[in-house]
Amino acid sequence: MKDLNIKSNEPDSVTTVVGEIICNGVLREDSDSNYVMYFKSKWNTPDAIRVEDSNENEIVGKISGRKYIPFTFDYAKNNQGDRVPNQDVEVVIIGIGLKLAKYIRITGTITKTGPNKFILESSPEPPSETS
Repeated sequence: MKDLNIKSNEPDSVTTVVGEIICNGVLREDSDSNYVMYFKSKWNTPDAIRVEDSNENEIVGKISGRKYIPFTFDYAKNNQGDRVPNQDVEVVIIGIGLKLAKYIRITGTITKTGPNKFILESSPEPPSETS
């Protein structure tokens, strides 16, 4: 019989998972706001590692008014830093704007079964004082 290489929907066959970063209005309204995802195990060290998506691109970029920022993650093969493939991974996600949105840092876990949704809720920067 010919092997069609069909993957089942069972959790053991999952190789790539999907997720999304959800940004609040303050981040969306700041035209200079950005996001970046790091592995928590190396966060805040000189060896900090940005998480790569399933295409080996760093999960980082401009928010550009988007509420939902989708990403993929190669759950079965990603072995960046000290990550062991096929295991849940804790991440740190940063959101920051330059005009309106304050720095926000959240932690979360990318899992095989999801939902892998992470909410960035920044507060507005206080109005600047003029002399």
